[in-house]
Amino acid sequence: MAKTLARLAVLASTALAVAQLADGSSSFAASIPRPVESGACLADIERSVVELFERVSPSVTQIAAFTSVDDPAGFESRIGSGFIWDTAGNIVTNEHVVRGARTIAVWLASGERAEAEIVGTAPNYDLAVIRLKDARTLPPPLPVGSSSGLKVGQFAYAVGSHSGSTNLSPRE
Repeated sequence: MAKTLARLAVLASTALAVAQLADGSSSFAASIPRPVESGACLADIERSVVELFERVSPSVTQIAAFTSVDDPAGFESRIGSGFIWDTAGNIVTNEHVVRGARTIAVWLASGERAEAEIVGTAPNYDLAVIRLKDARTLPPPLPVGSSSGLKVGQFAYAVGSHSGSTNLSPRE
């Protein structure tokens, strides 16, 4: 009996949802988009995250790696991101971005473009270090902490230039 009632409830809910969608009166989405709150209404945690990304974004880089510049048939390019590791111009990025690259171009947040070379890779961790060859002005390296004191449930943030985005700040 309970199984039959549960099936009837699911069937009735499904029929109601289909009917609402068919006549355009869906209760699943608002007919008018809700207004986006201004920055003044951010919660403390949101304000902290925005400040974090604004602080680190100058040290985020955009990377383009090219596998073959001589042979058009074997030409392959990859785009990724990285971050300034130290004042020597070392950048941490993903190994899959620079794997097999013969030419690596890096764009700093300032817009400056520089060539880079692979220093080392760790394919099992998808990590690589590349070094800028001729950058004139480097942003500060990102401070890197230790995960040894982290607790389950603490926030962690990925910082990068997704899809080649040049606006690294969370605000437009």
